[in-house]
Amino acid sequence: MRLRKLLLLVSVTLCSINMMAQEVDCTVDVRIAKANPTDMFYVAYRNRPGSMKFDSVLIVKGRAIMKIQVPSAQRVFGYVVKANTGFAKLRPITEPSISFYAETGKVQLGILENHKDAKRGGTPLNKDYQALTDVVMPFKQKEVEMEKEFTAAKKTKDDAKMKELQQQYQTMDKERKAVEKNFAMTHPDSQISLEWMERTVDIVNNKTEAQAMFSKLSERLRNSDLGKRYGMKIQGTQTVEVGSVAPDFTGKTPKGEQVSLKSYRGKYVLVDFWASWCVPCRHENPNVVKAYAKYKSDKFDILGVSLDQDKAAWENAIAKDGLAWNQISDLMGWQSTLAMTYAVHSIPANFLIDPQGKIVARDLRGDDLEKKLNEVLK
Repeated sequence: MRLRKLLLLVSVTLCSINMMAQEVDCTVDVRIAKANPTDMFYVAYRNRPGSMKFDSVLIVKGRAIMKIQVPSAQRVFGYVVKANTGFAKLRPITEPSISFYAETGKVQLGILENHKDAKRGGTPLNKDYQALTDVVMPFKQKEVEMEKEFTAAKKTKDDAKMKELQQQYQTMDKERKAVEKNFAMTHPDSQISLEWMERTVDIVNNKTEAQAMFSKLSERLRNSDLGKRYGMKIQGTQTVEVGSVAPDFTGKTPKGEQVSLKSYRGKYVLVDFWASWCVPCRHENPNVVKAYAKYKSDKFDILGVSLDQDKAAWENAIAKDGLAWNQISDLMGWQSTLAMTYAVHSIPANFLIDPQGKIVARDLRGDDLEKKLNEVLK
């Protein structure tokens, strides 16, 4: 209950902050190497809390210049699409896009072959964003290669190879986070650093670390709207730790049926947070499937909680990965109230809850999941 009140307080505070923020005038100058004569450049951004706005301009000889006004400096998504396609009405959040920051000044974008090789510059935030993108790119490229290898191993049922790739991914993920953290700590006055912290640092399990990192940011950034919000989150977060009672929640299955966590009382239940678009989640799913097949009984079950937004993608992933247990989602992505209730900031994440409703373990991966289930169900 206290967590829900906190989330409501943060939401109300953000609305007040956004209303008081001064509007930002931004010019976007984009050059596209491969553009058709009828292509348009669209941008999508928040013009007020909970509302998205689309603006567009015709691309002429590979160049488009657009002026937009936003409530405050924010991340914006740009799209190159054909004219007269009803793009804005369809709100195609899954379309390939280039992300950049709208802020005071002239933003320069360059799109070569496609959105993946786009370059940003011209303003401080976009220079920082490009710098972070450059240091992370090798990890993303490696992730794509590993995904292909994992898919091939899965087709041939090469369990040893899949396990090896999972371990390699976990090592690579730690290395990537270390690189990102170094960037944040060496750019203490950049909004990019604070947004990375909000997106990545698990306050629930690492509240002391979050406070320490936050204190190293510049005073200007800590006192910004985003900084005040993050500070409130740190101070108000209650740890969902081992030994505490698991917060109850209710969500809808793909068929629209309501399922509550409370309905699992009397048995052990693994609450598994994941998403169809999450590569490490999909890598981990075979381990969860294996554990479910081995331990499913009147004493143990699994409840999947998806952070998807696309219902079709969610359903396809359930079928493809063979997830035979109940699945629920509010289809709100990272804004999911289900994830917020458990302060989930990264996935995969899971919580093992005992028959009395207490959390007995969390974030069990691979063999650790089976070992723990064997221990509690013996």
